[in-house]
Amino acid sequence: MNGLMDIEAAIFALILGAALWPLMMRVFPTRGWLLGSVLALFCVAVSISAALFATGTREFAIPESEIVDRPIEVPGEGYVTSDTCRSCHPGEYNTWHQSYHRSMTQVPTPENVLGDFDDKVVELYGHSYHLQRRGDEFWVELDYLSPLLDQQKNYTRVWRKIVLMTGSHHMQVYWMSHAKSKRLEMLPVVYLFEADRWVPRASVFLQSDTEEYHGELGRWNDTCIDCHTTRPQPGKHHDFDLDSQAAEFGIACEACHGPAHKHITANRSFPRRYKLALSDANDETIFHPKQVSEKQSSQVCGRCHGVTQIKKRDYNPFHDLSEFRTPLTKSDEQLWAKAGKELGQDFLDNSYWPDGMIRVRGREFNALINNPCYNHGDKSKRVMSCMSCHVLHQRPEDKRDPLEWADDQLKPGMRTDLACTQCHEDFLDDKRIAAHTHHPVGSSGSACYNCHMPFTTYGLLQSMRSHTVTSPSIASTLETGRPNACNLCHLDKTMTWAAKHLDDWWGIRSPAITEEPNLAASVDWLLRGDAAQRAMLAWAMGWDSAREVSGTDWMTPHLARLLDDPYDAIRFIARRSLMKQPGFSDFEYDFVASADDRKQGVLRALDLWRKQPSAEELKDRLSVLFDENGQLQQERADRLAAQRNDRVVRLAE
Repeated sequence: MNGLMDIEAAIFALILGAALWPLMMRVFPTRGWLLGSVLALFCVAVSISAALFATGTREFAIPESEIVDRPIEVPGEGYVTSDTCRSCHPGEYNTWHQSYHRSMTQVPTPENVLGDFDDKVVELYGHSYHLQRRGDEFWVELDYLSPLLDQQKNYTRVWRKIVLMTGSHHMQVYWMSHAKSKRLEMLPVVYLFEADRWVPRASVFLQSDTEEYHGELGRWNDTCIDCHTTRPQPGKHHDFDLDSQAAEFGIACEACHGPAHKHITANRSFPRRYKLALSDANDETIFHPKQVSEKQSSQVCGRCHGVTQIKKRDYNPFHDLSEFRTPLTKSDEQLWAKAGKELGQDFLDNSYWPDGMIRVRGREFNALINNPCYNHGDKSKRVMSCMSCHVLHQRPEDKRDPLEWADDQLKPGMRTDLACTQCHEDFLDDKRIAAHTHHPVGSSGSACYNCHMPFTTYGLLQSMRSHTVTSPSIASTLETGRPNACNLCHLDKTMTWAAKHLDDWWGIRSPAITEEPNLAASVDWLLRGDAAQRAMLAWAMGWDSAREVSGTDWMTPHLARLLDDPYDAIRFIARRSLMKQPGFSDFEYDFVASADDRKQGVLRALDLWRKQPSAEELKDRLSVLFDENGQLQQERADRLAAQRNDRVVRLAE
């Protein structure tokens, strides 16, 4: 490619000289031919010299076809890559280029590697990682364990080259070459942007076995490639024979618009292009989500943002997703039972709440298709789709910072009631909102999504809104363990309190509640809940809306206890929420430190809290374990914590 550019530069110089020759003849009639000739020869000589110099000093990129130590990009089968789209669609290209979709998989370069490889030595859980940059390459020396050949855990020190990386929004995961093959192995530590540090890869997910070596040999080739590239081809013949390829790394233009070769060929016709531009006709040579039904456009997202069973590969947006993948939902009893046998009940438990509602982020398609707003079947009403709230290209009139848009790729106003009132226009009336919500208009309690899309999915160290629209239900909480919207906001209230208001306001009857007397649901979940409940409530104690409604003076000792939780992720979230407490903004604590250091962190947090004059405000806060004198009911808290649900949780984020 660069050689072609050098030739083009020389041709341009020759044309420039030839164009200037007549001008020289006109300006200098007697000597113009000589000046023109000299100028033309000079331009050509300079360009050729520059090209030869560049050729001699440039490090030419190795052609993809010759790369043997990582998966490669191979356009074909109608795919032409995003660079081809750029010339005709520069605006769309630029907004896509600013999105995190684009950078989901990248070949490491000095410009895109965000982790610290500056001769950095990282010590975590008994293993040492020496991270080093060598020119434009990135290397790591680590304790290497062959998971197939060595069952005794005899580690050896080896240097491995980083050849690929995934992620660019919350963290970067790095993949090492394995035995000069395209079969990749994960670097067991990742760079976590929020903490600005290296942490064990397993620590950023909700799982208990974080101290184990997690190299996950071949996982990129088997799994990650499916949703982190465009037109993925795992190329798996058997575990050691892999020829993994993709049309393009990252989620590129053709991932959403389909293979573009026919589109480009057809639109080389000038009359055709402008006829389409001046009419409302669809260009059938390319897939455009706005030109198809809401359900078909959502399938494009659902290919990756869903828990699905693969029937066959090579799906592209022109296809019906159901022919290639089947969304796994509990309503399909036969498929659900089959999944339980093939994937294991643990997989279902760690992907779904017991009633079948999705519980992990990144799988919003499964949540969407269980929505009444999606399934109502009334042709006179709009259908809720991914594009109801999200937009894949930031529009010129959208003046938000591109990073703000890229965070969730939401349309303007979609963090407000507009997300719902764009369809439910009858709730644009403030009086009706107040009567319906029983909360002041404009308050967090009157926001549609706080009640109907509460934070009951989890992933990447935070809770996220459910994408299944429901109404608050204590019965569902008792049946599934899923926190309800009322107690996620009113963290200092009991479930009995929430049930009474649901009954008084909307006639929602609740079954008998057998809860610890006068104990806030949030504190109960923090002390006796399982790891998923503890993670969600630790996050909720950092949620500004809940903090404003519930007060914060009582939260510190409960969050401090979680600094010694068995799960790394919970400790990280608890510390994040704790840092919002008065006097804790610079609280030093390492969530992957040794058990002794973590216990010391708990003691330091409690000591700092006790020095703050808060007893007066805490009097009679019985539901959050403070007595009539404002003293923490330590014995009761310890007794409840001893009943903690220690079932193994490994959410399939």
